[in-house]
Amino acid sequence: MSEVNCKRMPIVCILILCISLMAGAAGNQSDKDIDFLGRWEIMLDATETQSTKNSCWLEISKKDKGLDARMLWRWGSPLDVDSAQVRDGELELVQTQNHENKPYSVIYRARIEYGHIVGLVTYPWDGSRHHFWGRPWKGDSSGQGEKWGEPVDLFNGIDLSNWRLRNPAVQSKWYVEDGVMTNIVKDVNLVTEQVFDDFKLEVEFKLDKGSNSGVYLRGRYEVSLLEDYNRPPTLTGNGAIYGRIQPTENASKPAGEWQKFEATLIGRQVTVVLNGKKIIDNQIIEGITGGALSSAESTPGPILIQGDHGKVYFRKIRLTPLLHE
Repeated sequence: MSEVNCKRMPIVCILILCISLMAGAAGNQSDKDIDFLGRWEIMLDATETQSTKNSCWLEISKKDKGLDARMLWRWGSPLDVDSAQVRDGELELVQTQNHENKPYSVIYRARIEYGHIVGLVTYPWDGSRHHFWGRPWKGDSSGQGEKWGEPVDLFNGIDLSNWRLRNPAVQSKWYVEDGVMTNIVKDVNLVTEQVFDDFKLEVEFKLDKGSNSGVYLRGRYEVSLLEDYNRPPTLTGNGAIYGRIQPTENASKPAGEWQKFEATLIGRQVTVVLNGKKIIDNQIIEGITGGALSSAESTPGPILIQGDHGKVYFRKIRLTPLLHE
């Protein structure tokens, strides 16, 4: 538009200029959004009550003209975030959390630095500040192998020589009696000394009435063990990938009876057979489950047994690795 025309139509020119600036800002905002899109393997600084770093998970995707986000923060199941937006290159997530039965709005803020996400969260119930950082999920490092290796008995029926405590500062009361490994009602978690990539895991277990436990594949994906005989299948039920994949049916046996599950994990694809019934068939695990040892999903990890939720018994824990050429 010529200078003469602009002088004659100042209001139109101003409107065109404003629209152009808004469009440019929207374009820049969209570009900033792209930096945060995808899945992130997050680690959270240790807290006063937790001496080790905590594993978390975050997924951000486009939604209409804005952002949508889900997160798993330390424990529990992945939840939708109340709001997600990027302003001036900073990601802001707002999520309602319950602390001691009171709801709080928790705000997470983060930036991208050298391809990594770096952020800070302040817990409103006590004012404590915690740094977190993470890397983008790079995809599965494992593919289909050609053959299985030799089975390894992770429990030898005699002692706990293949296992260590997740928290060595706490006294464990796990013990072995008559070829069965068991715990007290509230005990610590056990972790294998070895780490594994792709494998098939066979576990024979028994639960007391009202009890529950879990076996973490690679220390990241919990196969839930729950005394839930004759109840509908749930995301947290027996044989579920806790909070991630619900079994197609409830194949549980009553409390006090020996049960068996077989879990085959290749990359993030999992199949679970419980008491002879296939309840999860080659499904993708979208991310870590609550209480994971690490959020680095593309690396090998140990087997973890949950001992702090109830009485559980094991008489067989056998792992067969998948060999990759």
